[in-house]
Amino acid sequence: MRYRERQRQVYNGEREEKRWANECMKERTKETQAGRQAGRQAGRQAGRQAGRQAGRQAGRQAGRQAGRQAGRQRHSERRQEEQVLIDREVEDKCKQATNLLKQ
Repeated sequence: MRYRERQRQVYNGEREEKRWANECMKERTKETQAGRQAGRQAGRQAGRQAGRQAGRQAGRQAGRQAGRQAGRQRHSERRQEEQVLIDREVEDKCKQATNLLKQ
């Protein structure tokens, strides 16, 4: 009788240990899952942030480029207009000189 009782206690003790081991594994799994989830979230956030930053940078670059292009265009147009005015002025003076010579 004693032997059977002792065997039952040992068996029950082993079952109890297994149960506790299972509980521990479940907890550990939950923690691991939570860690993974937090990691994913942080990764997504960092990715979004990097994307925004890259977008801003690209936007600034494109803006600068467009500004430079517009500035060059304006400068070029202004120089052309000035050249036209100078040409007209020279032409007028030539005509005046020609008219004076004819008189």
